[in-house]
Amino acid sequence: MDRSPLSLDEFVEYCRVQTRLLLGSVETMAAEADDILDSIDEEMATLQSTLDQPRQEIDGTPTPESPEQPGNGGSTVDALEQREQSLNEQQAEVKAIEARIELYQNLASGYADLAEEFQTDEIEADAALERTIQFEAENDAPAYFDDRKVLLEVVNASKASEEE
Repeated sequence: MDRSPLSLDEFVEYCRVQTRLLLGSVETMAAEADDILDSIDEEMATLQSTLDQPRQEIDGTPTPESPEQPGNGGSTVDALEQREQSLNEQQAEVKAIEARIELYQNLASGYADLAEEFQTDEIEADAALERTIQFEAENDAPAYFDDRKVLLEVVNASKASEEE
């Protein structure tokens, strides 16, 4: 590989920036999950209120039309089943977000470890470049950054243009 145009300090800073960006994404995803969980809590409270009604109102017989539960020959039980389905979908969405959060946290931790490694081992900039590219390739880092290119992509694009 050609001599790196970046200094070791710049690689350390790059890794720290990547870490902060990933942790920012984690915060955003956590807030999104919290919003969904709040919605689930509200829906559960509404369901509990419905279930606390006298039995004859929820035994599956048609109920009068209301803004929350349109008539159309449906029953409160049908409405409850629809709400349950909605809650299950929301819970699945929260689980998916939690899985993504874990992946982002792991990658952020990896970048932080790289930055520390570069500082404590005092390696050459060329070795830092190689190590960063290897790390990003092994962890599919480009998939985590929709709005920017990671070093791996920049180096690969540079190699491709040199070959032309």
